[in-house]
Amino acid sequence: MSKDQIKRTVLCFLPLVFAIAGILFMFGNTLSYTIKYVPDGAQEAIKETFSLNLVSLFSTSVGLPWVYALILISISLGGILPLFCLLKKDKINDYFVYGSIITSLIAICFLFMSKEIYCSTIAYSIENFKSAELGWGSAVAILCSTISIFSVLALINEKIGLNTKSIAEDALLIAAAFVLNFIKVPLAATGGSVNLQLLPLFIIALRRGPAHAFVASGLIYGLLTCLTDGYGFATYPFDYIIGFGSAGIVGLFNVILNNEEK
Repeated sequence: MSKDQIKRTVLCFLPLVFAIAGILFMFGNTLSYTIKYVPDGAQEAIKETFSLNLVSLFSTSVGLPWVYALILISISLGGILPLFCLLKKDKINDYFVYGSIITSLIAICFLFMSKEIYCSTIAYSIENFKSAELGWGSAVAILCSTISIFSVLALINEKIGLNTKSIAEDALLIAAAFVLNFIKVPLAATGGSVNLQLLPLFIIALRRGPAHAFVASGLIYGLLTCLTDGYGFATYPFDYIIGFGSAGIVGLFNVILNNEEK
């Protein structure tokens, strides 16, 4: 095997390795949530840990099994789909690659949302409930899914096309989106406002495809807006990477049209 073939094989298996690690940390005997409540007669709130495991996943005592089942399926698909790229020698199968990225993003979304859903459920069964936080098991699962996405992006580096011309074009379009973010049209009826910041991001997606758009819109533009909005870096993975990175879905039209031409 050549070096390129070895590299491609390793990159195809990396998402599966991180998917297995994410499942083990999320659904193993690790800390998934930290519950904070004040027991009767106590002056200060105390914390207790809550861990998931595959045996109790569908147990009624855990509650909301569909959320955890969806997380499990999404993480698994994110790791398995890149393996199908090994079956085709001439080119990377776009649909398997993009499917892996989408399912990993779904896993990250619901890993964040699971805390809020679990919090709203457990609050009714724990007296003097205060809050619930993601534990390090859930945090590691989110990290594993994020690394899995980056490994898939590395797998399709040639399709992303990070050359001087594309970087310069991306910089101009990202700058345009950044400026348009501050030009807002107020809506008198609802009290909100709209802007055209997504328009340049859609252009990136249509010209370069979903993978390139995810890097430019979610990672780069998302970071810039996160730093200037003032909501804190903790909101970056969900509100910015996922929010603006989803503009890359428009790039699927680019993939479909290119495949039809071939």
